[in-house]
Amino acid sequence: MIVSFLICPNGNGHLFRTIDLIDFILKKKANLKINIFCSKKHHLKIHNYKFSSRKMSIFPIIPNYDLRKNTYSRLINLYNLRLSKKVIDETDIFISDNLINKYLPKTSTILHSNFFWSEVYSSKENLSKYKNIEKKFLTQNTCRIISNRYFGTCKKKVNFKKIKIGFTSKKNSKKTKLLTKYKEKKILVYFSGNDLCPDNLIDKLIQNGYRVYSDNISLLRNNKILKFNRKKNKMENFSYLITKPGLGSIKDSIKYKILPIFYFKKNNFEYVENFKKLAMIKKVFKNNHFNEEKIFKIVKNINFLTYKNILNELDKFKFDGDQIFWNFLKNYEKK
Repeated sequence: MIVSFLICPNGNGHLFRTIDLIDFILKKKANLKINIFCSKKHHLKIHNYKFSSRKMSIFPIIPNYDLRKNTYSRLINLYNLRLSKKVIDETDIFISDNLINKYLPKTSTILHSNFFWSEVYSSKENLSKYKNIEKKFLTQNTCRIISNRYFGTCKKKVNFKKIKIGFTSKKNSKKTKLLTKYKEKKILVYFSGNDLCPDNLIDKLIQNGYRVYSDNISLLRNNKILKFNRKKNKMENFSYLITKPGLGSIKDSIKYKILPIFYFKKNNFEYVENFKKLAMIKKVFKNNHFNEEKIFKIVKNINFLTYKNILNELDKFKFDGDQIFWNFLKNYEKK
């Protein structure tokens, strides 16, 4: 069986959940042939990952796009980007992580998507043109859609099958001493290169005894911020995660039991919807997700009971995405 993947280049969330899926299915069936279409940046990360199969071909042909800029013109370019006909013809099932493309096979494509891009950004430039392309793709392709059952924000009416899954990967199995985490005041700041960072919030937290870590080059210019090294600094030891409410950051918060502090503007539909669905966090922070002064006061005044209740609420989210996806693949192979 040959399974091919197309990965959206925007950030790393699309990449990491695809890696989770590939890693899981190869452990179940090592002789699968895997093809991956990705960006050059993602290629480097995939290359450093130790997969259990040699039957893997990587095509780093996707532009390194940041979709916060020229969003819909770039998505149109990605729709028209030519994929290898030979690979497509040989593929039994094609999984696209949130990219539509006119060369994807009409009958064997799965769209891994919690939202449609036409719903996410407020930019109007080329939006109507992209909406028409998106509608055409969803109408003409007999594809299925994989969507996170908790954070899927898709509001379009679609006529094809939707496969609802929990998170990919596994929850951290180590026992967590919440009181120790709470008292340590250890913070990981995660934003990608072009994200707007809450510098004043970070400075105030450092001044008040919080130890702040990051691997963001721009943030590390502040010599009071410690360099985060994933091998040396265990994720489960962090008390707080300052980040945007993308699904990857939410997953890490749940997986490692880290209380998330979200910093974002209202112009991203996905972030707003994700924030709304974390009831306890929204209750504590209300709508203070871009006011650094108010966020600081809230964090400073979080008592242990509130801290514990928020983290315990996150336990309700299941990590069954890999298994459900694998079950689907097995059933598909039988047909």
